[in-house]
Amino acid sequence: MPTASSSISDEYVGAFHRADKNQNGVLTRAEIIRALSKDIKLQTMLRLPSRITVSDMESQSSFERVFQSMDISGDRKIDISEFKAFCIRIAQEFLDSKPGVSKLSYDNKRRKELEDIRALEVSRGEKDTEKDMLRGEIAELKQQLKRNKFEQQHDVHNLQTEVKELKASMMTTQKLSLKQEWKNDDVNGGVSMMIRNPRQRHSQHEEVITLNHSINQSINQPINQSINPGYYWD
Repeated sequence: MPTASSSISDEYVGAFHRADKNQNGVLTRAEIIRALSKDIKLQTMLRLPSRITVSDMESQSSFERVFQSMDISGDRKIDISEFKAFCIRIAQEFLDSKPGVSKLSYDNKRRKELEDIRALEVSRGEKDTEKDMLRGEIAELKQQLKRNKFEQQHDVHNLQTEVKELKASMMTTQKLSLKQEWKNDDVNGGVSMMIRNPRQRHSQHEEVITLNHSINQSINQPINQSINPGYYWD
């Protein structure tokens, strides 16, 4: 069975959520002004008229006093705890202004309201702590991804360096082999024949170029297949 205190708290919460049209958990000046034009309970809680206009300086001044009094944090937005605390204070001031009204029951209600507000603030603090922990985990994960990317790029660089060295070594070996063959041909009179036969000399030169191209393909193809540029994350 709901108590009087919980009923009052529910009225505050209900009025807050009715005014919070975009449901982002805070009220702006514009949202409160729009809600006042339709919500009689909100008018009573805030002790404000239904119409707040620029042309009506008195209503505008009253609204600014109320809003600034609610905005304890000074962020120009009213959250649920600020809203409830203000409503409780206004209600208390109203009772104080009425002699003969028993304050004992209201003090108990007010105490319960303050406890509810503290509980809400503790809950918000726990959620903020959880968010901070998640942000820390995300930041650590991003750092780990950056380290992994750097290490992978370093490995690729080393592999490319090894490929270049291997290509140079193979080319050197092949050139030495060809020089040895030409030397043997020179001993056997082959060089004289190459000088006398330019077509054969051109054919051997093309064989060297073709062999160099084959070496490049045999080395680059496995490397290109093993390195996927799309693997790295920006």
